[in-house]
Amino acid sequence: MATIDAYVFWLLKEKGLAARFQFVNDLQVVKPQYEKTDLSYWVQFFPESEPLTLMSSLMNKVNKVELNPPWDAVSLFEHVQKGKGLACSGMAEIFASILAAKKFTVRRVGLLRTLGDRYSAHAIIEILVNGRWVIFDPTFNVTFERDGHLVGAQDIHRALLDGNFNEIKPIFHGEVAYPARLDKYYMHYLSLYNNVLILEPAKKFWHKLPPFRYWMGTKYYVQIEKELGQRNEHMHFFNNLNFFFVALLPIVLISLFFIATMFLIYSYKRDNSI
Repeated sequence: MATIDAYVFWLLKEKGLAARFQFVNDLQVVKPQYEKTDLSYWVQFFPESEPLTLMSSLMNKVNKVELNPPWDAVSLFEHVQKGKGLACSGMAEIFASILAAKKFTVRRVGLLRTLGDRYSAHAIIEILVNGRWVIFDPTFNVTFERDGHLVGAQDIHRALLDGNFNEIKPIFHGEVAYPARLDKYYMHYLSLYNNVLILEPAKKFWHKLPPFRYWMGTKYYVQIEKELGQRNEHMHFFNNLNFFFVALLPIVLISLFFIATMFLIYSYKRDNSI
């Protein structure tokens, strides 16, 4: 049973679903808390002060696209300094840490064309600007605009659902060393905005352990759009699956282990009392 539990949890993690979906009425109000890196570390490499120049500076320091380890921002940047590359998740992790250290309000955003398919996923950053969340994509060096105004991921998601996606325009901010380009991506970027998830990572190590991780671990915030008939039933299904294998099954296994241990202790004492 424990082997099955471990396998299914690994499968959920591989599919990018080893976290609970938290449903909210408005993603605009979600401000996740991230660990902040000391500014003195980042300023030696990134003296710039504006998001666009910081994004270009980061992208000029990473020369290759490679799958990266699931490390913290500083470890990932040290990984880059050894000549290694990063994928979108690593670029977003470092960029978010730099921005947070420089007192910007940021959040990490996951995009999924198909829930459960990590190969149709992407990671970006949003910054709170004049009360609105707007996209800065450190993989493709782009922002997005509608009618001359920067937009966020949920704005693009709604435009996609409403059929107004032609109003969304990607703005490329110039050539950089990092080789990924939006116009050469293997799928149309709009399809990624089918599912918009705001990431809030677990705050403490023990929050990552089952069964606690279901309630206190990493969460993905998702907006409910009832007026569009969207009930997020597919996400509720994965939440139930996650609850069973991450919370309920470990509790059952721990309880069985405790009962078996107490039975063995009782049997030992009984046999030695005869």
